[in-house]
Amino acid sequence: MSKEYEDIVHRSLGNYGLYQVGLNLLLGLVYIPVNWQMLSMNFLAAETDFMCQDTNETNACYVNGTSEPCSGFIHDTSFWTETIRHKWDLICDSDKWYGYANAIFMSGVGVGVVVGGFASDRWGRKPTLFALLFLQSSSALAAAFVDSFWAWLVLRWFTYFGLMSALAVRYVLGMEMLSGKYRAYVGIGFFIFEPIGVVIYPFLAAWLKSSFTLQIAMALANVPIFLMYFIVPESPRWLIRKGRFKEAEAVLRRGAKINRKSLEKNLDFSNEVHSEDETNFLVLFKTPRLRLYTLALIIIWFGHGFIYYGIALNIGELGSDLFTNFVIFGAVDVPAFAGAVINLALFRRRLSFFILMLSTSTLLMLTMAFENGTWPVVAFAMAGKFTLVVTFVGLYLYAGEIYPTLVRNVGLGACSLGARLGSVLGPLTYGLRETLQTDFFPTGFLGCVFLICAVSVLILPETFNKPLPATIKDLEDRKKSKVHNLK
Repeated sequence: MSKEYEDIVHRSLGNYGLYQVGLNLLLGLVYIPVNWQMLSMNFLAAETDFMCQDTNETNACYVNGTSEPCSGFIHDTSFWTETIRHKWDLICDSDKWYGYANAIFMSGVGVGVVVGGFASDRWGRKPTLFALLFLQSSSALAAAFVDSFWAWLVLRWFTYFGLMSALAVRYVLGMEMLSGKYRAYVGIGFFIFEPIGVVIYPFLAAWLKSSFTLQIAMALANVPIFLMYFIVPESPRWLIRKGRFKEAEAVLRRGAKINRKSLEKNLDFSNEVHSEDETNFLVLFKTPRLRLYTLALIIIWFGHGFIYYGIALNIGELGSDLFTNFVIFGAVDVPAFAGAVINLALFRRRLSFFILMLSTSTLLMLTMAFENGTWPVVAFAMAGKFTLVVTFVGLYLYAGEIYPTLVRNVGLGACSLGARLGSVLGPLTYGLRETLQTDFFPTGFLGCVFLICAVSVLILPETFNKPLPATIKDLEDRKKSKVHNLK
C-alpha cells in the first residue's frame, strides 16, 4: 500500500483543521442551487385547473365529452401566474411530456457525471467544477427566455448535464484534502445543505409564482459561488499524481499556515508515486475484484437514484398539498444526516449499509397496505426516505474508499451513472397507476426493486478506517496483506 502517498496531506495539514472545515463548508454551498434545479420540475410544471375554451368546462380535455379535443385552454392563474404547463399546454394528452421531460433531463445528468469524471481526472478538479457550474447557470438562464418547448428541453438538458457531475467533482475535491477516519464527515459537511435548500425552495417558488422568474432566480443563485474560484484550491493529491509538486506544495503550505502547522523548508516528494490517472471507463473492468465491486456499486447507486427521484419528482402524488410535502421531504433529512454521521463514524460499512437498505425496502413495501393519500402512506414513505438518505449520504464516501486514487473519479462517475439511470426510470414508475388501474401509491414497487440493491452490498469489501488504495494493485492486494488503520 502506498502509505507515503496517503500520509503527505495528513502530515502537512493534519486530519481535519480549520482549512479543511472552511473548504468543505464553502463547497457545500454548491448543493443549494444544484438541488433547486434537480427538484425544480415540481414547481415549474405545477398543476392548476384549466378550462376548455370551447365549452368553458373545468378540467375538460374534450368538447362536451366527445372525442374532439379542445381547440385551446384557459389556465387558472389565481396562484401560479405562469408554469410550463400554461406556456405549452402540457395537459391532457400532452401531460405525458412531464414524465418524458424528467427522463430526458436525467439522461443529461447521466452523461454529465461520466464526462465530468473524465474531465476532472485529466484537467483537474477545480477547473472542471467551475466549468460545469457555469454551463449549468448559463443554460438555465437561457431556457427561461425561449419560446420553443423543444429548445427549452435542449437547454434544460445541458443544465442537468452540469448538476450532479459538479457535485461529484466537488465531493472528490473535498475528500482528497482529508485523511483517516475524518473522511467520514466530509459527506455530511456537503449534504447538510440539502435540507436547507429543499425547505427554502417552496417558499421561494410561492413568492415568485412564475416559472419564468423562478428559472432566472435559480440560474443567478450560482453567481456568488463563482467568486469561490479565487479561494478554492486544486486537489493536492491530484497535483501529486500528475507530478506537479510545486503547485501541490503551494496548496499544502497555504493550508498548513491556516491550520497553524509548521512544515519543513522543502517538502520531499521524491517517494511519491505519480502517473497519469486512468480516464478510460473500461479500466474499471480490468481486474476481477475491481470489476466485481464496480458492478455491485452500480446496482446499489441505481437503486438509490431510482427510489430518491421516484419520490422526489412526483412528491405531489403523496397526498396533502405540494408545499407541505416538500417541506416534510426536506425536513426529514435533518435527523437523517445526524444518523449518517453516527453510521459513518462508528459502524462498519458493509453490515450497517445492508441493514439500513433492507429497512428502506421494507418501509416502502408497507405503503402497499394503505390507500393513496392517507397518512400511513406519507409516514412510511418518509420513514423509508429517512433510511435511504442515511445510506445515500455515505455512498460517495464508501465508493471513494473502495476505488484507488488513479480511477477514483472515473469510478464515482460510473456509480453516478448508475444512479442517474435509476433517476431516469424512477419518475416513470408513477405511470404504473394508470397502466395497472390502481389508486395505490407505487412506492411498494420501488421497495421491491431496492431489495435487490440491499443484497448487493454484501459483495463489497469492508473499508471502515482503512487507508485509501492508491493503485489498482493496492485494491487487488487489499485482502492479501495486512494494512494498518490511519490514525
